[in-house]
Amino acid sequence: MNISANLNCIKIKGDIKMNNTLEKKLKNLDYLNEVCIHSPSLLIDTKCGVARYKFNKIGYRDNKLLIEFKLLLESNNNDTTNILYNIGNKCYLTVDQFLYALKYYASA
Repeated sequence: MNISANLNCIKIKGDIKMNNTLEKKLKNLDYLNEVCIHSPSLLIDTKCGVARYKFNKIGYRDNKLLIEFKLLLESNNNDTTNILYNIGNKCYLTVDQFLYALKYYASA
């Protein structure tokens, strides 16, 4: 086998390994998406008060996986207006923060 054939074989093995890694990451992302979709709303304590948020979507910012939640507008929650005015209607959590919040919710 010549050097060119060896390099091609190594490249193919590397591509397969990369595809397997990518496939695993996509499966994990799919599982996370399912958990988010079926999770209850989260009660999040912000600097402007406490309010309920519901999952909106998963995305990346600065190469970090983030989960976006939207503020649930509840007329019986006085903090909602303050949060909406000062912070906005979206909240972003890392995967670790989200899993921690779910663990806390499940323990309560």
